[in-house]
Formats: sequence, structure tokens, C-alpha cells
Amino acid sequence: QSFSTTKKIVKQQSYHQRYVNYAPVLFEWSQKLNSGQLTMDSLLASQQFQRVSENVCDTIHTTPKRALIFETLIRTIGEKLDESKASMLDLVQLSKFNRYFTPEIIIKIEDQLMRYLDSDEEIPLDNLCYLLVLLSRHNRRNKNLIRSVVAKLLKYHPEEIYTMPPHLIHMISSLKRLNFPEINLLEKCSDILVNFKFLENLSESSKRDFTVAVSNFNFSYPKLNDYYLQTLIDKPDIFKHQDLITLTITLSRLNYQREDLVDIIMEQIVPKISAENCASRYQWFNFVNSLMQLRCATVDHVKSILRNQFYVEMEQEELETHLNILRERQAKNSPEENGDSSENEKLDSNTDDLTVISGHEIYRMMNIRRKYCVLNGMLTLQSDSRIIDPNTRQSMGKIPIEQFFDNEEEMKNFQTYLRTFDLSIVKRSKDLQEFQKKLIQTFDTFAPSKDKYMLVDIKTPFGFVIDAELLVDLEGKPQMLDKPKISSEDSKMNNMQRSIALMCIGFNETLLDDNSRFIGPKDAELSLLASLGYVVIPIHQNSLPQSVTSLN
Repeated sequence: QSFSTTKKIVKQQSYHQRYVNYAPVLFEWSQKLNSGQLTMDSLLASQQFQRVSENVCDTIHTTPKRALIFETLIRTIGEKLDESKASMLDLVQLSKFNRYFTPEIIIKIEDQLMRYLDSDEEIPLDNLCYLLVLLSRHNRRNKNLIRSVVAKLLKYHPEEIYTMPPHLIHMISSLKRLNFPEINLLEKCSDILVNFKFLENLSESSKRDFTVAVSNFNFSYPKLNDYYLQTLIDKPDIFKHQDLITLTITLSRLNYQREDLVDIIMEQIVPKISAENCASRYQWFNFVNSLMQLRCATVDHVKSILRNQFYVEMEQEELETHLNILRERQAKNSPEENGDSSENEKLDSNTDDLTVISGHEIYRMMNIRRKYCVLNGMLTLQSDSRIIDPNTRQSMGKIPIEQFFDNEEEMKNFQTYLRTFDLSIVKRSKDLQEFQKKLIQTFDTFAPSKDKYMLVDIKTPFGFVIDAELLVDLEGKPQMLDKPKISSEDSKMNNMQRSIALMCIGFNETLLDDNSRFIGPKDAELSLLASLGYVVIPIHQNSLPQSVTSLN
């Protein structure tokens, strides 16, 4: 504790020293700019400006003091920007100060950047990469600007950027934070990184950042996937525990399939990972859940996450983790000295923030329980295809649900826990909800009395809804439907009729650039409906016209 306190004091003293050293210089520059003694171009090009801006902008804590330092200079920059002929590098450097700029200044800078990017002028690769990093850091989701940067990057040949693997990873991570997937750039960068053998030659953090970005992009690339697994076989020692966990979760999300995948996981990953060497209970839960989706979990794996003590403590741990993040954020954003604020005002501020985080935490807890609902469905309906014997690596056949619990009380506790899941809290994105409404409305043209032939928003015990259910005969003619198949006492398939489940699929629920292939979690959900005898018809967000036509 004393070391931590000392470290904080040293940082504050260091910051104060920077404030004393640089404030006069910054104000002097602003005066010279106003008087015409100094131009914007010469200021931005000066080494002194670059050195000072780096030193001040890279201070650890964001405080009103630092914003105040730049206030006059920033205002002057905004006034002079229209007259400036700043270079591409100067504009990129200016983007570091986005947090201090008004929206008008930011737009001016980005407009000038666009003019450079859309011209034939050659722009250094490191400038392009750094610009994406800055846009990500300040959450500037200017799609046109990002698209122009990516287009410029794609003009470079692989051999020209072969020596920049770390920059490529920072760039891809930035694109993910900006929510801008670009399949051609991802493939190009992946080829370069694989040829560079990045798993063997880059830092642990860089490798992990890239794997996480690939997973979040839903980017499944055979050359990259095979390189991961072949390196795991040939050089298993370069993979740390966290690397193995991240890789397993990624393979699961990408719904990766390969004949020898189960053998590789059981030989190279499972023996090295336990609950004890995971960073948290939640990480262990995600690891086991991923093994279930990859069809290579064991009974012991599943038992470990179905114990009442485990999931209760996991939720408490998650809550505490996020409250700590909240406290750190408050400490980072609050002024170092705030003599004008009373204790009551500080308390009220904290209370407001905690109210916000508690709402977020309720959502997060329900999301965990939702995963448990799907997991329970897989255990109940698909244990013969999801659970394997760790020795033979073969299916153990249908396993009674009781065998996954230490005793009857644990099973009852788990069933009670599942009933606490509230589907209304874990809502879909607004665009997917709107898509579902439009989909249902289209059936008015085919069946004016569709209410007699279609049920919508059918809740399942698996933590999600069936968007619409139809009943048809063997010739495909709609039949009257009064209750969903899933709530019927006899859920077995009727040889004379078929239950159709229409499922709306969001953009982030399929692999990048392939709407026909689902990510692992979505594939698991749809497979549960198929196990109940439904004919599942997935309808992707961007294929409504074609899908509706095919149903006619």
C-alpha cells in the first residue's frame, strides 16, 4: 500500500513539473500565432512542438488542468486551420489532441485528411496505421475517413509492408474498436503475419490482441486458422495459458471445424488449462462453454461450472470487477484538487454512477444466465454429441442430466437459478428488432389471416425466442396453429406435418463475408431447435427480399 501511495505522489509531482515547464511555452506559441509572428505550418513542423505535445499528451491522468493548458492554443489552432497548408503528418499529429478540440475543429482536420487520402499523393504506411489508432483512441467513427485510409493501405503490396507486423496488429485492433470490418485488408494482413510467423516472433500482448480482434470480427481464414493449429502442434511451448484459452474461445466463436481438431485440443490445450490458471471464474466458464460448442467437453468440465458455489461466486466476482473499473474511472476523471465540492456533492455523484453501473451489471448477469440456458439445452438434448470420454475421445452416448451434478440438491439449485433468467433484459439490437418486424409484416401479402397460421416471439427454455413459427403439411401448405411446438406435451415430429422456425440472423451472428455460416454460439442455438424437430429457416438481415421470395 505504501509503495502504491508513493508511486501516485511521484506521478502527481511529475505531472505538476510538466505543467510548470510547458504552460508558458504553449501560451507563447498562441500569442505568436495570433500576432502573425508564427504560422501554423511552421509551428506544426517544429521539433519543439512535437516534443512538447508528446510529453504533455502522454501524461497518465486526464485532468481539467491539462485541458486548461491547451485551451488558448487549441482555440488559436482552430482559427488558423483554414489558412493552413499543413502536411499529412502534421494533421495526423494534430489528431492526438482530439479530446480538446471542438467538433468544428475536428471536422476541419478530418476534411483536410480526406483531401490527402483521396489524392494520388503517396502517404507513409506508419502514418496511415497511426491515424487509425488515433481514430480508435478517440472513438471517431467517420466511415468515409476510415474507408479512405483502408483504401490507401490496400494499394500497398505485401512486400512493402512485410516489415511492419506490430503496426498491422495495432491497426487491426483499432479497426475492430471502430467496428469497421474489411475482409480484403484482413486477409492481406493475415497473409503477411503468417509469413512472418508472428506467433513465434511477436510479443505476448500483440499475439493476443490479434487473436481477440480476429474473434470479434468473426473472421475465419483457413490459412490463419491452420497456422495457429500447426504452430500449436509443432511449438506448443510458445503458447502461454492465456494464449491457449483465448485460442479455444476464438475457435469456438468462429465455429471452426477440422477432422483432427478434437485430438489437437485434447492433446495440446485441455491438459494445460484448469480453473486455477484462468484469470477469473468467468474465463473458466467461457473456456468450458467453448469446449461444449466445439464438441469436446468432459463430464468433469461441465460439473465444475454447474456447482451452485461456482456460478454464485462468479457473478459476485464479475460485479466486483466492474465496480473496481468504475472506481478507477472516477479516480482518473476527477480533478486532483476539488476544494469547491462538498462531501455531499461527491457522494451524490458516486451514487449516480453506481446506479448506471448496476443497470449494466444486471444486463451482464442475465447474459451469463442466458449462456447457462443454452448450455443446459445442449446437456439435455445433445450430450451424446457434445460430451466425450477424455481417454478415448469418443462420445459417451446419451448422458442423464443428473450425472452432471454432485447431488440432487445441486441440480435443484441449478434449475432454480435458470428460472431467474429474464429474457426481457437481454434484448436484441434495435436494427435486428426492426428487421424482425418488417419480416413479419411481409407475410401479410401472402397470408392475410396469418394470425391463425403463425405465432411470433415464442419464448424457449434456452434463453432466446423463436421469431416466428409456422406449421405446414407435406406439400408445404400452411396449417392452423394454436400453440408452439416447443410447449406441446408431445414435441416429437409428426410425420404428416412440419414445424417451421423462422429465425432472424443479425450481421454479427455469421462469419465475416459469409452469411451462410453461423458463429459458434448462434449455431448452438439453432441446433437446439433442430434437435426438437423444428425445420429451422435462418433469414439474414441483408437477404430479406430473396428469403421472402423463396418462401412464397
